[in-house]
Amino acid sequence: MRISRTYLLLLGLAILMILGLFSTSAADSIDVTSGTTPTLDSTISPNEWADAGHVNISVAGTNGSVYFKHDGVNLYMAFVYSSGQMAEVYIDKDHDAGTSPGTDDVCLHASTALMERTGTGSAWSGWTTTITGWDADTGYPNVREFSISFSFLGITSGTPKTMGALLYLFTTSEGDVWPSASEFNSPDTWGDMSSSDSWVAVPNAPPVLSGPTFTPSSGNTTTVFRFEVMYKDAEALPPTIARIHINAYSHDMTTDSSGPWDDWVTYYFETQLSAGDAHKFQFVFSDGTDPVRLPAITDVPNRLDGPVVTVPNRVPVLDGPWSGPATGTRLDTYEFTINYTDHDTDAAGTSYVYLDDVSMVMAGSGTDWSRGVTFSYSTTLDLGTHQYYFLFSDGKAEVRFPATGHLEGPVVTNLDPTAVISVPEDGFRFSPADYVPFYSLGTSDPEGDDLEYSWTSDLDGPLSVHWAFDRLLSEGIHVITLTVTDEYGGTDSINITILVKQYLPHPFIDTWSASIVAPIEGDTLRYTVTVDNDGEATIQGLEVVFLLDGVEKSSETITVYVASPVDVVFTWVVEPGDLTVRFEIEGDHVEFTQHVEPNTAPIVEILVTGGEGSPPRYRVGHPLTFTAIPK
Repeated sequence: MRISRTYLLLLGLAILMILGLFSTSAADSIDVTSGTTPTLDSTISPNEWADAGHVNISVAGTNGSVYFKHDGVNLYMAFVYSSGQMAEVYIDKDHDAGTSPGTDDVCLHASTALMERTGTGSAWSGWTTTITGWDADTGYPNVREFSISFSFLGITSGTPKTMGALLYLFTTSEGDVWPSASEFNSPDTWGDMSSSDSWVAVPNAPPVLSGPTFTPSSGNTTTVFRFEVMYKDAEALPPTIARIHINAYSHDMTTDSSGPWDDWVTYYFETQLSAGDAHKFQFVFSDGTDPVRLPAITDVPNRLDGPVVTVPNRVPVLDGPWSGPATGTRLDTYEFTINYTDHDTDAAGTSYVYLDDVSMVMAGSGTDWSRGVTFSYSTTLDLGTHQYYFLFSDGKAEVRFPATGHLEGPVVTNLDPTAVISVPEDGFRFSPADYVPFYSLGTSDPEGDDLEYSWTSDLDGPLSVHWAFDRLLSEGIHVITLTVTDEYGGTDSINITILVKQYLPHPFIDTWSASIVAPIEGDTLRYTVTVDNDGEATIQGLEVVFLLDGVEKSSETITVYVASPVDVVFTWVVEPGDLTVRFEIEGDHVEFTQHVEPNTAPIVEILVTGGEGSPPRYRVGHPLTFTAIPK
């Protein structure tokens, strides 16, 4: 059964009290217990003296400390003080507590040199530098570490032994002692030094390691991996060695804990690792006496597998963003492109263009990722100014272009509609009694927007808001305007001119003729008058009047169709003289002077032919010709 050092210390103190061996108070007693073997190197290494007892010595108000322990062979002491330079150990080997130094009393001095002197019964002998049985460091001025052999002190391991002791820490100008009331030349004022474990090196209980871990389980060469292990020591000794061996390299581990060490304490080491999947590691700790390895050297396997480390992912690069056309309409197709390059030859896991913050999947034009692949997306767009950005991923990291904000995209404008007046045609004529038809067949919007119609006349004002209607219009020349407007404000107008007027005939005397060119008194003369109509309607009840010298001689009522001339004949037995002849109709007439010769008796000479000779003689039975010749 293992007996703790604390238990042995208490047991030894109790025995000493029973035997009445205390010549000083318990406060002036020190118990030197078993511990690890330190190194005399003028340095207090971490945990090197953690298993030692200690007392404090004040010099000029500043505490110094003296540590002490043994390893079953030697007594070890360490003097530590921020401005101390020298240390001395006074030992009453036989513990006879004389009133003056005896030959069993010794003083060991350590500074930049080692010296020793022995008591002579009333004072101290001179210093000697020839020393045996003990050693001390002479290096760093504020640390003095002593090693004093049991044989020098007369100690037998396993046999209880108490000695007197005075500890002295000083500079060239001042110093102080433990016990504080002791005198150099009076061993009976010194304190007691004993060992509750009877100067036996208590077998060390090796520390225990547990719970080896590392995080994360995988990463790349930029990842910081954290290795952890838990340490516990039954004697509450902190580790003097706490290392992790990764591959071929050893590293010191650290902890954020200050103990207690007899409970689990986590040690850790953080590092980056080279690429590979064959990393191995193990832990090596020591409590100053016994090392422990995890996993044990005899374990199979006797090393732990480490993380899988890859080459760090190189974030893909996006460049050359483009969109076009810069301006257009809703009928146009807009294209968005960008170049994706990944030097790790990783394919694009995601490839989005965000149009007005709505994601659209882009398509690549190849697979040569390290040299760059152009991605594109085509679409139509609604009205307005559009914004966009790109978001890609290689499956490990996302990249955005631009890094923040948006790119200004195409500006989409509205196309105006086209207004068409299909009926009536420009220049058409209507009467006031006609319902004029209006149609806008052919009116359209290139983008299929709903349209509003507005018909107006410059004479009659607003006419209708429908695409087709009939309407009576006031008489006159009308400028008709059709305006169509789409739902986004696009507009177009068209004008035509129509005439609204009553349809009227237009009769006129086209020609006239006389049956006798040079009439003579008493002749019957016929005048033929041709009446035509180049108007817009048939005229009925048209009176054609014949007048001589302003006196109506006769008239005739006729109907004349458009472009259908009518002949009217007037007969007159002419009278001699120069007479004014007039033919007239409503709105037209013909007037001229007609000359008529008076009538006279004719003079006729008879010419007889068919005779012979001169004067002619006529035979019976021969034909004669009689010719009347007017004169």
